Amino acid sequence: MGQQGICEDMCPKKEINFRLKERLLHELEKREDGRTDFIVKEYRRSAAGRDSTDVRQLRTSRALVQTTHYLVNKVCSMDRDWAVIYEFVFDRLRAVRQDMVIQSLTNLDTVYILEECVRFYLTSMDRLRSRPISVFDPTINNTHLQEVIKQLLVQYDAVPPGGTKAMHQNRTEFESIYLLFNLNHNEALYHFLSLPSDIRKQEVCERAWQINMAAIDHNYVRLFRLLNQLSLLEYSAVHRHVLPLQCNTLRRMNTAYSSKACKFSLSELCAMIGHTSSQDTTSLLVSHGVKVTDGCVSFFKSSWRE
Repeated sequence: MGQQGICEDMCPKKEINFRLKERLLHELEKREDGRTDFIVKEYRRSAAGRDSTDVRQLRTSRALVQTTHYLVNKVCSMDRDWAVIYEFVFDRLRAVRQDMVIQSLTNLDTVYILEECVRFYLTSMDRLRSRPISVFDPTINNTHLQEVIKQLLVQYDAVPPGGTKAMHQNRTEFESIYLLFNLNHNEALYHFLSLPSDIRKQEVCERAWQINMAAIDHNYVRLFRLLNQLSLLEYSAVHRHVLPLQCNTLRRMNTAYSSKACKFSLSELCAMIGHTSSQDTTSLLVSHGVKVTDGCVSFFKSSWRE
């Protein structure tokens, strides 16, 4: 157990005074009436000469939960550009996690905080994936998501259930998300097989496993059919793998159906690879050199390009 913080606010008084003096408040922290209880501790890298274990600057477990709740429920509900919200909440959740690590917290509050972090990263991925990299960098977001979800899975085992079902009631959801986010990855597959059977047999976990098996077996028809059954968060977790899977499907079909006499229905292909618009399927096909004419797809081995 590390140093235990004593700050019960979302931001220590010392930091509030400094940032007010230097006019370093984020636009989402400013209030016309000058109130300071909306200021949230910002992330700062560890540096020589700065004492990161000063208990007055470390928030208690209760304060960290309060801060997380405020960020994901209040700030994320503000009528503002999600890019502005993302930049602010991303930084402040990172500071929350930093306080947790310094104090070596292992309790139900830690589980709650990490679950909310995972949800935030996945939601942001869904809402900002079409924005330029200067606004949203998916690689950085994915790196933090991977780090947090692994910490969460460790916490599930570190915090004993204590006889209450409420404690890990969301575990199956996040085990499923981890398996989908790391589709066809050996470490994730081995982790899943090491789980107790009562977790593995839950519907959401079983479905995530079947999706992995379909990907390994190149059973793309079954795979995309299963993807259609996922929740929004689960689909956000697997989304980074969807385009490569669609391309692999088309590459194999381009070989299997390569014939001047063979025409494949564009609408059938659209449904097969999980598209809701035939225009999206057409754009993908054309980008790989496949011809689409009058609602029919003409596959030829020689025409395919990566």
